Amino acid sequence: MDTTPNQQTAPKHVLISVVGLSPQIITETLYYYWHLASPPVPITEVFALTTLHGKQILEDTLLGDDGKLKSLCSDYNLPPIHFDLANIQLLKSADGQPLDDISSVIDNEALQTNSLHSCEGWQPQPISVYTPLSQAGEKRWGSISV
Repeated sequence: MDTTPNQQTAPKHVLISVVGLSPQIITETLYYYWHLASPPVPITEVFALTTLHGKQILEDTLLGDDGKLKSLCSDYNLPPIHFDLANIQLLKSADGQPLDDISSVIDNEALQTNSLHSCEGWQPQPISVYTPLSQAGEKRWGSISV
C-alpha cells in the first residue's frame, strides 16, 4: 500500500506575515523555511496583514511577473507560491477605516482588537497543520499582536 502523501492528503503550509514597510520579511522567511529549516517547510501560500502604505509596497515589490516573489521561486527552483491581492488584509482603525500607519495608542489598540479578526476570512484548504508567522516593521507593531 502506497503511503506517500499526495496533494489531497498532504497538509498545506501557509505563512502569515505582519508586514510594515519591509516586504523582504516575506521572501527572507520563505527562503529560511524552504532552504535552512530542518526539515524544510514547503510553504505554498502567503497571507499578509499590513497598512495601506504596506499594501502598496507589497504590490509594487512582490506581486506580478516582475515581482520579487516570482524571482525567489525562479532563483531557488521553488514551486509557485500563491500570494495575490486577496491574500493581503488591511489593518483597520477603531472606526473600521483602513490604517495608513500605526501612529497612536488608539491605532495600536485597534490593531490588538482587529488583527486576529482580519484573518477570519482566510481559510486555506485543507486546513494547515503548520503555519509559521513572521513580522517586520520599524515599530514592530505586530509583536504585540501575536
